[in-house]
This record gives sequence, C-alpha cells and structure tokens, in this order.
Amino acid sequence: VVHKLLACGYQSDSASEQRTLKGSMAELAALGAYEGTILAGPSEARFKDLAADYEVLHLAVHGLVDSLSGNHRLLFSEPGQQEDGLLHTYEISNLNLKADLAVLSACNTSIGASSRGEANWSLGTAFAYAGVPALTLSRWSIEDQATASLMAYYYEQLAVGLPKSEALRQAKLQYLREASPARRHPYYWAGLLAMGDDSPLHLESREGLST
Repeated sequence: VVHKLLACGYQSDSASEQRTLKGSMAELAALGAYEGTILAGPSEARFKDLAADYEVLHLAVHGLVDSLSGNHRLLFSEPGQQEDGLLHTYEISNLNLKADLAVLSACNTSIGASSRGEANWSLGTAFAYAGVPALTLSRWSIEDQATASLMAYYYEQLAVGLPKSEALRQAKLQYLREASPARRHPYYWAGLLAMGDDSPLHLESREGLST
C-alpha cells in the first residue's frame, strides 16, 4: 500500500545543539493537517524503511553540501543502528522510491558539483535518480522560519489543486503579503524552486476530505 505523505523534521534533545531547526517543527505542525505520517525526529534508518511507501516525501532537515567533493548529505536527528545519521547522495540514488514529489526543505538541495559531460549532481538529482519525477529544492542556505511559513502556504496551494510551480509562486506571493518589511528581501523567499513534473497532487485532509 502506498500512502500519501511522509514528513520528517530535525529535532535535537540537547539544549546546546546549534543545529536545531525550530522552523522544522512548525513545518510538521502545518503538514499535520494532511493525511500522512509526521515524524518529528526520525533516524536515517527509519526514513529509509518508510520512504518507498509514500507518494509525497517532505524532509525538513539539514542539508550539508560540499560542492568540491560532491559529498552531499541530509542530516537526520538520530543515526539509528548501523547508520551515521547522514543520508548521502549515493544512498538516496539507490533507493527505489514511488513518490510523485520530494520536497527537500533543507539548505542548498539544488546545489552540487558538476564535471565535463556530467549533470549537476545535487541532493535533488539523487532523488530524481531514485525515481521521483518532481522536486521542490533550495538554491541556497534558506532561512528556517521563513521557509516554515512558505511551506505551509505551499501545501495549502497544492491542496486546492494547483500545479506545483504555480502553487509555489502563490505561496511566495502570500508570504510577501504577510511578512514584515524587514523579511521581504529575496533571501527569505526566493530560494525555493519547483522542478520536474508539474501536474497537481491530490492531498487529503485529516478529516478525510479530498482536496
């Protein structure tokens, strides 16, 4: 059985943890309005076990990119048994995914290393190799709180049946309408892009109503 939405966030148990993403929990709270599985601090192994069973994958975790070596990875809250907590591009590309959309709500997920004759190899590219036809990625180190707001708006627009690129455009417009003047700089909202298959999704609310 393929389920609709799997959303994973980054959460640290340590008060001194500098990598804690407060916006990650806000994203998960917003996505809780839709039918699916919401995991506040899953291990890398837990994500691998579940990922093939969902149509939409949402990862609000840390993106760690090395544009020289191409050693890109997503950082999960807990390593899990026999895992280091870092989901590398080579691991992602070897997954057999059935998802229609992967939303990589992490820093620099469209950034990668390229060489002559080779495509730009990024975290997003790895999900494409794993079989995901549509991606929502970041162009730079995105700001945590602004991204949480943008993602909430984005899923609202996806839920009413807009194509993915238009849903993201409308989300950015809504963000600009509601953000304070100091947070309307493009740094806060322009870093997200939609790539690949642009067809609408069919999300379901927790109340069981098709949207």
